[in-house]
Amino acid sequence: MSPTEALISHQLDISAAGLSLILLGAYLDLPFFKKFIVLEGKQLNGSYIKKFNDIYIVLFCFLFVTFARTFLMDIIFVPLIKSRGVKNQIKINKFKEQAFMVCFYVVSWSVGFYLAYHSPYWLDSSQFWIGYPHLEISPGIKRFYLFQIGYWLQQMVYVQIEVRRKDYLNMIVHHIITNMLMVISYYCNFTRMGHIILTLMDFSDIFLSLAKTLNYLKFPILCDATFILFVLSWVPSRHIGFMALVWSIMVDPFKYNPDSIWDPANGVFYTETFRVLILTLLLSLQVLMLVWFKMILIILFRIIKGENLKDDRSSGDESSEDEKKEK
Repeated sequence: MSPTEALISHQLDISAAGLSLILLGAYLDLPFFKKFIVLEGKQLNGSYIKKFNDIYIVLFCFLFVTFARTFLMDIIFVPLIKSRGVKNQIKINKFKEQAFMVCFYVVSWSVGFYLAYHSPYWLDSSQFWIGYPHLEISPGIKRFYLFQIGYWLQQMVYVQIEVRRKDYLNMIVHHIITNMLMVISYYCNFTRMGHIILTLMDFSDIFLSLAKTLNYLKFPILCDATFILFVLSWVPSRHIGFMALVWSIMVDPFKYNPDSIWDPANGVFYTETFRVLILTLLLSLQVLMLVWFKMILIILFRIIKGENLKDDRSSGDESSEDEKKEK
């Protein structure tokens, strides 16, 4: 067994050991280990600013996601799918991946929506720019953002070991862009916009992953109904809402904060070059989403015609394995 294979097969053990060590060290009040769980940068008014040691929180979140993913998939979801009579290992692997995604997106979207609803920029994109740079953020937003960075870094690793799909290259590009946007928006004090984009993205993914899990659990009617809900949520969140934020980046800075310059010492990171970079990354994401939307419409038409739901992104291995079983 190669070192890489050993790491993959012992994800639960390694992540559990790492988390236990950190929590024990923090419990013993050891300063180094407390960096992994205690937010730094608290201000007198209770808000927080970003600090270099935030990277320790990100690493803790990376470990936590690895542990939670592996525990839920192997201890909870594998027995669940096997109880439905599914024996195909590829289907089992796909089910446990999607079941975890349902759990993650439900929690992520719920927390993100709650924080957004109680924020000053709820349904008001002008607040992305008025008063920029927004150096201080609430403890909830800071934890949410650092957790998201840890999650998306973990996704970059996990996409290499999960069931390979036809759109593997698209997923890699998506994860690279997402990680770039997460880190840039946090470091450059654009967490307000990043928070709303994350919340928009997570909503439709709940229904997509849920539809897939229902498909593997052999609930075809519920699966099709959930997929239709996914389509209905995808367009307003991934194309209308997302592009409204892109439009805000294109026009609003000139109205609300026209004098922003490149001044890192004071937390200002906005110039025309920077704006073009962010727009390029966001529009690249939109192109990827349009490619996926085409695939979504193909699946939707199959459902309308009464055909079984099939993920066009899946590799050909699953069907091959099914054919072998039938023979």
